[in-house]
Amino acid sequence: MNAPTGAALILAVTRHELRIVLRNRWVLVYAAIFAVLTTAVSYFGLAVIELTGFQGFERTSISLLNLVLYIVPLASMLIAVQSFSREGGTTDQLFCEPVSRAQIVWGKLLGLGLANALATVLGFGFTGFLIASRVGLYGFRSYAVLVAFTILVALAFSSLAALLTILARRSSRAYAVILVVWFVLVLLFDLAIIGLSFLLPEGYANRAAFAGLFANPVDAARV
Repeated sequence: MNAPTGAALILAVTRHELRIVLRNRWVLVYAAIFAVLTTAVSYFGLAVIELTGFQGFERTSISLLNLVLYIVPLASMLIAVQSFSREGGTTDQLFCEPVSRAQIVWGKLLGLGLANALATVLGFGFTGFLIASRVGLYGFRSYAVLVAFTILVALAFSSLAALLTILARRSSRAYAVILVVWFVLVLLFDLAIIGLSFLLPEGYANRAAFAGLFANPVDAARV
């Protein structure tokens, strides 16, 4: 009997990770949170001018962007720390199998990526169905692009959290580190770029702003 290939082993780890995630039911919780938030934003987005009712896909997408970029990085990193922490027990179980560390990391990342994608599609899909049934499909492309970027941002921050968890070795330290990283990348990064633009000559400031734009997944998604 032939030994499993590297890709087959990675897929086996991916299936294992998905089973664990679905058993913990955080996908349903994550999807429910998304569904509630997106529905509330779409329905009450114009409440400040005393108008309620579902907005179209384009206006809903614009209203949701900043909310998504605050919540998704933190949620995806917290979930990744839980997954990659050796104190959880499941990672140690994988180390006992004939699988390399690299295959474990890739498999777990793929599993988390699929789980995040499932939760995102379920959450946004619920609100999308309500919008389509009441307002129509105009602007749906913008909504679909937002969903795609949400999945990519979640994958980027899950990967970052996985790396930090592996380096931190302990989950308590990893949780502290990712909270700092989230605060810096989501809240302080733009302020730092603006500060540099005042301190540096114009040419250097423009290059620093351009580099910073693509170094931070949050800013890249905004573009």
